Amino acid sequence: MQRVNPPTVGECKRCGKWAKSITLALTICDACYMKESKAQCGKCGRERRFVSENGGLCLQCSERASPAIEIACRECGKIRPPAIRGSEYCHPCRQRIRRTGICSLCRREGRYWSSIKRLCKRCGRNESAARLLTQFVETLDISNEYNRFVFEQLVSITDRATVTEEIRQRIVETGTFLQSHEIQEPLSWRTIRELDSKLSGAQYRVREGLQHLAEHLLGPDVDQVDPSAAKELALIDRLPASVRPIAQQYSEWLRNERKDTDRVRLTHLRTLNRFWRCCRTQGVTCLANVTAEHVEEFLYVLNFRWKCRECSSTKNLSGRGEAPPSVCENSSCAASGCFDKVVRCLPVSLSGYRAQLRIFFGWLKEVEHGIQVNPAPSAGKKKKKGRWNAPTHKSPRTIQYYDRDIIDALLNAIEINALEANMPSHHKNQTETLEYWKQVFGRSFIIG
Repeated sequence: MQRVNPPTVGECKRCGKWAKSITLALTICDACYMKESKAQCGKCGRERRFVSENGGLCLQCSERASPAIEIACRECGKIRPPAIRGSEYCHPCRQRIRRTGICSLCRREGRYWSSIKRLCKRCGRNESAARLLTQFVETLDISNEYNRFVFEQLVSITDRATVTEEIRQRIVETGTFLQSHEIQEPLSWRTIRELDSKLSGAQYRVREGLQHLAEHLLGPDVDQVDPSAAKELALIDRLPASVRPIAQQYSEWLRNERKDTDRVRLTHLRTLNRFWRCCRTQGVTCLANVTAEHVEEFLYVLNFRWKCRECSSTKNLSGRGEAPPSVCENSSCAASGCFDKVVRCLPVSLSGYRAQLRIFFGWLKEVEHGIQVNPAPSAGKKKKKGRWNAPTHKSPRTIQYYDRDIIDALLNAIEINALEANMPSHHKNQTETLEYWKQVFGRSFIIG
């Protein structure tokens, strides 16, 4: 039987007393409600009260069968059927009001994942992560004994009290991976690296789980090659044999002296590779033979490119005086005489390339003393002419001399003006002013 929330107060239909009603459909007190006889409902088949008075149906079945009276929703104001009998909200508004609020753990406002515990989706999943992880470990079946031992070691090093949803997913995916991939005994970093090479980008949780387990059982991987170091060696190996030692020393100088990050050092080496390829096309074989013209040619090649007017395909320049391509290399276009020279780099990018070359040749000159002149000087900036930098036509300052009488008169006038500022308002003319201050100081003032 549906209870009234809040209960209504009225005259009981049986005893006539004023009391709180037990049902919505009929005003009846609790004592009279319990005295009513029960009968079997003709729809749901349960033993209910008020069946005979309600045409053979219990109150709940009759309420469901009868259409609900539409109300003006308290939240949105629209005329809609109530969410439940006696409610002041329609169904969408009641769902929104009940399912939104402030999370009891993270204190963020949003939609509830559990309206009873007042938890958001993230906190709710983190709370149930330990229980779900225990269920998964108990039901997981791994046929290989050594794989089962490895998975049990992974679970044992996990603190159940601090398990989050991310940790649970990592262990679940790792356990699922161990069901179909056999690990060679004994476990080694070589085996971990072989398994890592077979994993896709979406299996990053499996990779993290295997590395976490290997670090706990085997310790840190001493044979692991740093990815940035491998990229650095690959860039240095692309240079000629005569330039490789210099590039290696330059990279160490950037790391130890300038304290540059791996990303910055790789950027410097990539620029040096591109610059050397441009110099090789100009016949330069030694860093000592590089001049400012070679640097400007490299920056010019980077700054422009050819672009087809028909299909917008592009082609890089190989030199300053290069003629435009006669035919477009795009097989679907193959237009002739349709290339224009367009800008390729922004000015700030071009300045970055120039700065990297200036740093390299500056190091080669000042530290290694390999060259005499830096071929990549800084680009001169034009001085902006504004009102602050505009030339001014001021007369030259000269020293002027005055007589002693003029100076005394000026000093006395300044003193009188300073005293008048603190004088009462009824002493305003000069005569009264002099007489007033003579009485105050007992002396006369000289006015020049």
